Order: sequence, then C-alpha cells, then structure tokens
Amino acid sequence: MYITKTINTTVDLVNPSEIYEPNLEKLILSKLNEKYVGKCYMSILILKIGQIINMSSRNLVDNQLNGSAYVDVQFEVSGEMFIIDEVLHDCRIEEIHPNAITAYHKHAGIKLQRNSKDLIFKILKAGMNIPIVIKNIRYNLNRDMVSIMGVPFVPTVEKVAYFNINEQLSPLDVEKINDFLTQIEKEEKLHKEISKEKRYGVFKQLIHPYKTQIDYADTKEAKKLHMKPMNFDIKTFTNIAIGTTCHYSNIDMRFNRRFFITNDTIPDDFEDDNLQITTGAYMVFMEFLKKYLLYMQCLRGFVETYSTIKSMETMLIYWKICKTLQN
Repeated sequence: MYITKTINTTVDLVNPSEIYEPNLEKLILSKLNEKYVGKCYMSILILKIGQIINMSSRNLVDNQLNGSAYVDVQFEVSGEMFIIDEVLHDCRIEEIHPNAITAYHKHAGIKLQRNSKDLIFKILKAGMNIPIVIKNIRYNLNRDMVSIMGVPFVPTVEKVAYFNINEQLSPLDVEKINDFLTQIEKEEKLHKEISKEKRYGVFKQLIHPYKTQIDYADTKEAKKLHMKPMNFDIKTFTNIAIGTTCHYSNIDMRFNRRFFITNDTIPDDFEDDNLQITTGAYMVFMEFLKKYLLYMQCLRGFVETYSTIKSMETMLIYWKICKTLQN
C-alpha cells in the first residue's frame, strides 16, 4: 500500500561548506534523499522525500571540538507499507527448492512455504508471474527491499466471526475512521473507468470464495438471526449501540460495501468453528474497512496486471485452479 507519513530525524553538518551553506533547506533535502530514498526505515520502504514540515536552525555540537553542527528536521516521505493479507501482483518465481520457493517483487524479496497438498504449487515454474498474499513482513533497516513471507493467491473462505460491541466510538476513533474512509473513497474513484472493462466482472467473480454469487441478506442464516445490512459510513458506525452484534459475511460480495448487524444473541453452536468476539467498535469497524479496502485494491490489481487477452491466457491454468478451489 502506497502511503505518506511524517518522520523526525537529525541531519549532521560535518564540514564548513555545509555549516555555512546559504540554502540550508536544499542541502537538507539532498541529504535526506541520499540517506532514505530506496531504503527501509520505520516500517516503510521510502520511495520519495516530500516536503520539509519543520526544520530547526543550525545547532553546534557542544560536546565535540571539531566544529560540527546538526539540524532537527520533520519531513514527509512516501513509499510502500505492506499489510498482512495484501495481494502483491506480478511476483516472479525465482527458484524452486524442495521445502521453499523464492519469488521477486519490485519492492520485495518473497519466500513461499511449499505445500505439496496445494494444487497451485504443482503448476509453479521458475519465471512464472503470480499473485501472492502477504502473511509476514519484515523491514530490515536501510535495505532496498522488504522481506516477505507469503502464499500464492487463491480464493479463501475466512473463519466466520461475530463481533459483539462493548464500547462505542470515541471522537478520536471517529477521526481515524473518517481518514480511512477518505482513503477508501480515493481507491473507489480508481475503479470508475476500469469497472467498465469486461475482465473487471471476471476477476470480481474469480476472487470471490464462492462459485455462486449470493446475497447474504437472503440466506437462511441471515433471516434466522434477523441480520440487517448496514452501509460503510461514519453515521452508521457512530449509531451502533453497545450490545449490537456485527458480522462481515464471507458469502456476501465484498463489492456490496456493507456489513450486517443484529440484536439477537448468537447461539454458541450456531455454526461449526465460528468465532464470537466481544470488543470495541473501533477495532471491529477498522477490521471491516481494511478487508474492504484490500479487496478493492486486489480487484484493481488483477484488472491492471492482466490487461490483455495474452496476459490472461498465460495464467489460464492458474485461473482454472482458483475456480476449482471456490466453495
């Protein structure tokens, strides 16, 4: 995920030409670019230095006799901050070993744990480009690539979870969720044109974990629990009362941009292996929004990566396996 964040640091001025440089801001930007661009720092792979937000005057180092100085700087950076369960597209298989497979992404080195029972692993070959789901991330300081553990993308049904709200949103929570909703709106605008493409519908169906598109509101489960659909918006989130149970269904198309609520008590044995979690509204709604955003980014990534018939045909066997793995 491409993001912008603020970083605070100290820049050393080690020689007279730097200490007495008339255009201090230009000098600082040059040093920041040299030190940070293309490197991992503070859980982000920095790709661009933005504006300097705050900068102190030159301060002489008072515990040394070499005449050096420093400047405290607050500045913006932009780069890649990967997220667990994010899908990386166009990852090239590099080497295939008995117990592991290595892959390359333009911003990451990837290791796939080999699983002989997984149909996808049986068709992988060196040089093949595939989508990979991130399962673990490590930013090694000053390295030019992120280290990732992942698995090949296949449609996956997540464990069923029902969330019982025990705390409403605070004003700070509302502010954070509004910021995330703004990020979602930006992503949705990127779908305006590509949604007209035929392959958009193809991939929308392909990444859904079920072969048949079903409206969750019409299912027996939803009717039995008196589930009511709710849209993703801040007014809805702030009006959810304590004691309400919220559910983000695997069956419902993520594209519907909604979740479900009920005031009914979920029986412990209602579904095999389901999760019932009592927690605050902020954690629940941010989890729902994150899943929706990752879904939209994943969908756009497929449409943009496989933009021609030829590129689609190169992955034909992969797509067929994905279809067979749908429930």
